[in-house]
Amino acid sequence: MYNAIKIIDAHTHNAQQFDPEYFAAFLARTGTDAACVNTVAHSRCISLTPQALALKELFPGRFYVFGGLDMSEYYLHPETLGEHMAAYGRRLLEMGCDGIKMLEGKPQMRKMYPIPDFDAPCWEPFWAWAEEAGIPFMWHVNDPENFWDREHAPAFAVAQGMAQGTLPLIGYNFTSGNRVRMRSAIRTLLLYCILVSCTVTAGLYLAAGPVTKLFINDAATASYSIYHAQSLGYGSGRDGILLLLSMSNRKYATFVYGDKAEPIFPDSKLIKLEDAFLDDFADDDWYDGFSDYLEGCAKILSVDSGEFTWPQFLRRLGISFGVGLLLALIVCQLLKMKMRSVYRQAEASAYVTADGLQLTRREDVFTHTTTVRHKIERQSDSSSSSDSSSFSGGGGHGRSGSF
Repeated sequence: MYNAIKIIDAHTHNAQQFDPEYFAAFLARTGTDAACVNTVAHSRCISLTPQALALKELFPGRFYVFGGLDMSEYYLHPETLGEHMAAYGRRLLEMGCDGIKMLEGKPQMRKMYPIPDFDAPCWEPFWAWAEEAGIPFMWHVNDPENFWDREHAPAFAVAQGMAQGTLPLIGYNFTSGNRVRMRSAIRTLLLYCILVSCTVTAGLYLAAGPVTKLFINDAATASYSIYHAQSLGYGSGRDGILLLLSMSNRKYATFVYGDKAEPIFPDSKLIKLEDAFLDDFADDDWYDGFSDYLEGCAKILSVDSGEFTWPQFLRRLGISFGVGLLLALIVCQLLKMKMRSVYRQAEASAYVTADGLQLTRREDVFTHTTTVRHKIERQSDSSSSSDSSSFSGGGGHGRSGSF
C-alpha cells in the first residue's frame, strides 16, 4: 500500500457530512500514503475541525489536520483580533491539529467577512505567536488583483469555467474505476466545447458590429476601453488624452487618464477643445478637425506644463505675502508722515472753538454706485454639440456627444 517515495496529498477538504472509511479507501485507490485535511469556514456548521480530528484518530498516520480560524472573531473582537486568534490557534493545537489553515486571503472570503489587511496592527499578536511557536500554515495569500473584480478578470479565467466544471465528474469516475463513464464525460465535454467555439466564432465573424454594440454601444465606453486595452499613455502612470470618432453614428468622445493628465485637462479645457474641432468634424473636414485638436492640446500643455508641488506653492505664497506686507508698511508710513500737525486730544471740546463750530467749506463727493446685473440665459451659439456631456469611467474622465 505504501510507495517507495511517499505521496502526501497536502490539500484536501472534508465536507459537512462524509464517510471516514470511504475517505481512507480513496487514498488507497489512488496510491496516496497520507493526506492533509484542511478545514475551512462552512455556512451550515460552526466548525469542520472536529470531524477532521475524528478522521485522524480513526486512521493514525494517514491524516494530518490543519484547523481553520474562528470567523466570529472578525465581528466580536476586531480591535484585539490577533490576541483572540492566537488563543484560538493554541486551542486547535491542543486538540490535535498539526497546523493552521487560512482561507482569508481569497477574494470571496474577504467579501464575506470584515477581514482586516494582514499587515494591520491588530494581527501582530497572532503573527508573533505563530512565528515563535513555528506553526506551519496552509494559507491562500491572495489571488491576483484582476481576479478580485469580475469586470477586470482575464477572459481565459471566465472561459475555462465550462471545462473546469467537469473536473469533479471526471475525477470521481477515475478514482472509482468507472473508466467508461469517465471517457463518456470527456467526449461530451469535447463535443460541446467544439460546438460552442465554432458557433461563437462564426457569430462574431458574421455579425461583429451588432454583437459589439450589445456590450459597447456608446463612444464614451469605447474610448476608455480602447485606451486600457491598448495600454495607451505616457510613462509609468500611462498619462494621456484620447479622441475617438464613431463614424457609423457620428459620435465622439475625449478621454483623459492619469494623475498628471487629469488636472491639466479638466472638463472646462475639454469644452474649449470641442469648440475648436467640432465645427470641422460637422463639415466632414477631418484634417482641419484633427489639426485644431492637436493645436488645442499643445496650447493647454504649454500653459499647464508646470507640475504642482506643495513646497513651490508655499514658497510663492510666502513671497507674495512678504511683498504685499512691505508695500503696505511703506504706504502707511507715508500717510503717517503727512499727519505731523495732528495730535490726539483727551476731550471732544478741544476740537470746538470758543465761537462755536464754524464750517468754512462744505463739499459733497461722489464715491461710487452699485449696479446689480442678472444674466439672461440664451441658447449658446458655441460650436460644441448640444448633446455633449461629461462622464467618468475607466479610472479617468472625459466628454462625449455628437458631431
